[in-house]
Amino acid sequence: MNIDIAMSRLPETDKKVVVSHSGGLDSSTSLILAVEKYGAEKVLSLGFNYGQKQVVELERAKNLCDKLGVSRFVIDASNLGEIVKGKSANITGSDIEMPTIKDVLGDPTPKTYVPHRNMILFSYAAAFAESNDAQIIICGLQATDEYGYWDTTMTFAAKMNEVYSLNRNPPIKLVAPFNDMTKEAELTVLKEIDRLELLTNTLSCYNPDSQGRSCGRCPTCAERIKAWMSIGEPDRIEYQISIPWN
Repeated sequence: MNIDIAMSRLPETDKKVVVSHSGGLDSSTSLILAVEKYGAEKVLSLGFNYGQKQVVELERAKNLCDKLGVSRFVIDASNLGEIVKGKSANITGSDIEMPTIKDVLGDPTPKTYVPHRNMILFSYAAAFAESNDAQIIICGLQATDEYGYWDTTMTFAAKMNEVYSLNRNPPIKLVAPFNDMTKEAELTVLKEIDRLELLTNTLSCYNPDSQGRSCGRCPTCAERIKAWMSIGEPDRIEYQISIPWN
């Protein structure tokens, strides 16, 4: 996929757009391309603090927004983390051991799953969009990850849109324009427009250390490392372990 095809997937609108922006590779790619399409003044970046271990991702997301000139908002959803702490390895204070990608392949409910997270967070996103006169919520849902969750599928997104459609006014739509793009394809598109260096301001890791360095072992690290190796370049972020980029 090249930049022209990627741009064509973003819906036309004369309103502001909200980008659900966690700070990871997929959502940050969505934000960068949204700015290319609509201009920074029409893009609103929305993040959530839900008690995630990788809360440093919110700092990286803010840094990216500052670089792009995009307004950034963060919703406190930390009560979700308290509710699901005993169920997910992805929550601060959880006693569940963080799995590797080998552990989660083929598992329909991996230990990193946060119960009903996306349904809750996209409900917040709809309220935020309506309150800011936006009708489009752009997200970085990835249906092509090597492991997956029920609430990252296109079926899930379609069901969320069915719920949104019950709202009488205004119409709000959740779109995942790059859901079938691999992470390698995302990097290729960003390389085409010379935006790879912006990815210094991202974090994909589920288990970063106190310095904000990615672990290099968790499922999202494995996928991210594989993507950078596929384009023949080293990642722009730091890892806790040595990665043989060559």
